[in-house]
Amino acid sequence: MCFTKDRDQAHGQAESLLNKYSPSAIVFIEKVGANIKGEYHTMKGLNVSKNHAKIDILALKAIERSIAVIGIGDGGNEVGMGVLEDVVRRKVPYGNECTCPCKGGIACHTPCSSLIVSTTSNWGTYILIAGLSIIAKKVSTTLT
Repeated sequence: MCFTKDRDQAHGQAESLLNKYSPSAIVFIEKVGANIKGEYHTMKGLNVSKNHAKIDILALKAIERSIAVIGIGDGGNEVGMGVLEDVVRRKVPYGNECTCPCKGGIACHTPCSSLIVSTTSNWGTYILIAGLSIIAKKVSTTLT
């Protein structure tokens, strides 16, 4: 499913998706979110706003509706890392000041309901899936 790169259109598209699907939760895996200035960056501090989907707007709209938003990230610029924005600004290279003219840093400003931080986002995703599988009793919790 495509999502718009236009910030103004993103609000309408997010509302439309939430109305159509009525999700109980949304998971964002390694999805770059905007910094405090509304700009999107790579881990190297490069601005990718022009070519990046404004998917973080969906997270914000979901939070407004009390829909669970799970963020999974590994670097600080992903949707959900806004709950650790101050830590990212202090501890992550380019967290506080990026290499582009905005100088707003790579730290994502978009929060989430639950955040999974791992050294590799895929590993954090595997942990979420394993946990959900255990809850759903699809796998054995007994070690052999």
